Amino acid sequence: MRVPSILAVALVATIAVAAGACGGDSPVAPDDPEAVRSPVGTFTLTTVNGATVPMLWDEMPLGEGRVLKAYWNGGSIRFRSDSSFTVVYRHTLTGPFLPGTVQEDTYDGTWRLTPGPKLELRQKGGSVQYWQTTDAIRSVTRTASVPRIGGGEEQVVFVFVRD
Repeated sequence: MRVPSILAVALVATIAVAAGACGGDSPVAPDDPEAVRSPVGTFTLTTVNGATVPMLWDEMPLGEGRVLKAYWNGGSIRFRSDSSFTVVYRHTLTGPFLPGTVQEDTYDGTWRLTPGPKLELRQKGGSVQYWQTTDAIRSVTRTASVPRIGGGEEQVVFVFVRD
């Protein structure tokens, strides 16, 4: 029976550690066609309904020159190699007696690639969303119904682009 040398064991261990480090949460190289088939990395919200963020999303006149306004300020989504994700939306509501503080909504859960190409996002708590992408995942798009200030809902298209 042959016993591996200490040098050989150390070399194998070093290669295994290096390979594991390469599969982490770092963004993929945009020029690597195989790497961009994975969403692992961070994406930034760039447009809402085709308008560049930050942007005025909705407004409602209150009378006497007062107006209630809603803004999309930004957001991000981070896909991790362990199939977890975090989505952050930043928005502001301004108007009489409102400080205009940026609010953040954060959602966590797990993701997986599905045919289409789509990403299935399962939020903690059970809701499931399907986000559109392409074979080379340079952006992800979500279409959602969002409440309007004056009532009702509006279809909104959020586009996040890989950092």
